Amino acid sequence: MTTRLYYKDPFLLEFDATIVGGGQHEERFFTVLDRSAFYPTSGGQQHDTGRLNDVEIVDVIESNSGEVWHISGRPVGSVGAAVKGVIDKSRRQRHRQQHTAQHILSQTFVRLFGFNTVSVHLGEEYGAIEFDTKEISAAQLDEAEQFAMQIVFDNLPIEILFIDSSQVADTPLRRAPTRGGEIRVIKIGELDYSACGGTHCATTGEVGIIKIIGTEKLRGRPLVKFFSGVKAFEDYRTRYDVSDRIAQSLTCNVVDLPEKLIKLQEENKAVKQELVRVLKDGLPARAQELAKSATEHNGIRLVCENIGSFDVRLAGQLAGQTAEIVNGVAVLFTEGRLIIAVSEGCSMQASQIAKNLTAQAGLKGGGSAKLAQLGGAESGIIGQYREQLKRILESA
Repeated sequence: MTTRLYYKDPFLLEFDATIVGGGQHEERFFTVLDRSAFYPTSGGQQHDTGRLNDVEIVDVIESNSGEVWHISGRPVGSVGAAVKGVIDKSRRQRHRQQHTAQHILSQTFVRLFGFNTVSVHLGEEYGAIEFDTKEISAAQLDEAEQFAMQIVFDNLPIEILFIDSSQVADTPLRRAPTRGGEIRVIKIGELDYSACGGTHCATTGEVGIIKIIGTEKLRGRPLVKFFSGVKAFEDYRTRYDVSDRIAQSLTCNVVDLPEKLIKLQEENKAVKQELVRVLKDGLPARAQELAKSATEHNGIRLVCENIGSFDVRLAGQLAGQTAEIVNGVAVLFTEGRLIIAVSEGCSMQASQIAKNLTAQAGLKGGGSAKLAQLGGAESGIIGQYREQLKRILESA
């Protein structure tokens, strides 16, 4: 059985070991060592990566028999060979910060609200904790975040303890372990005692930042998502750069951006309403202009044109007016859509034209007898749509 060096020293990044086993694992290879500092995916925490000699370790898993398997794209070596292991420092640091932040948050929700942790996800993008309650309010999230950050600022010491299962009753564990024998406990000051096999920081100050980023429902319970450490810093840096650039372009302070945005949205809405009014007033003249391009096929006049960027609702009205002027069919392209309209006296139905065009051009949509719409159209092939429409009319 592999001696897990990270159990006692989560800061160990280099070690020497001997290969004691290995073989094929799916399309890759696994290597078993007599001792290893590589953490395998378990307890919600992601695995380490790094190298064994010059071979890249892309995954680390725990086998059914409890062995640590180091997964690589090619064999590391034969049984008995000596290897030097090197852990990816940056990845290990992120994992230590994230796992410690999770312990702090889990205990925070217990202390403040009596919410216990049901499950944990410590992923590449964010950490998440599922709690045994139906709802968590925005005010509670804010209070928890502030409490957790105070724990970080207090820079509490974090210790690794090993106790026998007989000592569990005398240890204030957040959750009692389900197995016997020796139990590894992560102690965060006097805040939290948790049975855990993961890698952690030496002090809460090393976590740096804990930022709750939102919630979602999981099995009817709230899942609280968070950033921590380096990940939280990277997110802050990105958000700062973006908000600062926007504030500079709008010549306002960052804290004034929400108010500025609301004002711009209101102005934009007013401008759009005025533009729609102007466009609507100009529809008859635009329809007359489009009607000049009409061609006749099997006694039915057809207009098929690209009208560029246009309000979709007005495009339907424009197509209808154009169809009435030519007393036939008007098909207008705008914003990736084909708007199909037929006149009152036309023998064709817009829905039937759409159905036939869908079969020929691979578009999707439908409509009524007088007006239909198809999505997925491309401006560069309006000529092809026109030819397909001509064939549809000629075969009617």
